[in-house]
Formats: sequence, structure tokens, C-alpha cells
Amino acid sequence: MRARAAFVVGAGVGYVLGTRAGREQYERIVRASRAVWSHPLVRTPISGLETRAAELARAQSVAMIDHLADAAKNLLRHDAVSTPGRMAATAMPPADATGPREPSRTGQPLA
Repeated sequence: MRARAAFVVGAGVGYVLGTRAGREQYERIVRASRAVWSHPLVRTPISGLETRAAELARAQSVAMIDHLADAAKNLLRHDAVSTPGRMAATAMPPADATGPREPSRTGQPLA
């Protein structure tokens, strides 16, 4: 029982001392990385890259939207061609003399 208690106390002391030393090392690493990041030789090229990336994103956003819209249209067109006669789950069948109907959930036309 004494050995177990000594082990628990030793583990607790080691944990506390280790976390303090670990925290100090962590703080040193953070300070060093902030110093490097804020140095003008690093910051200037990074700022230029950030600006160029933002300009490129603005310039390409319209082209990307057009490309995605075309891809969606082609996907829908392909689905309509590959499954003729199949109604989409959200499509409404035409209304007849009895009035509007609910959308088909099975993909089969309503009788």
C-alpha cells in the first residue's frame, strides 16, 4: 500500500513539475515564433502574398461561380437524359381535373 501511495505522490509531483517546465518551453516557442513572424524580412513577403491571393480570389470568383453553375446544369441534364420518364423527388406532376397532387416520393408518376 505504501508503494502505491508513493507512486501516486511521485506521479503527481512529476506531473506538476513537468507541466510547469512544459508550459515554460511552450511560452519560449510562442515568443520565438511571434518574433520571427513579425520580423520585416518575413512579414513583407507574406503581406505581398496575402494581397496577391485576395486579388486572385476576387478575380476568379466570377469564373468559379460560372463553372459551378455549368457543372450543376450538366449534372441535372445528364440525370434527366439517363433516366427518362423518371420524375425527380421534388418535381410536381401536372395537375388534372381533380386538382394538384403531392410530389412523387418514389420517383414513379402518380396514377
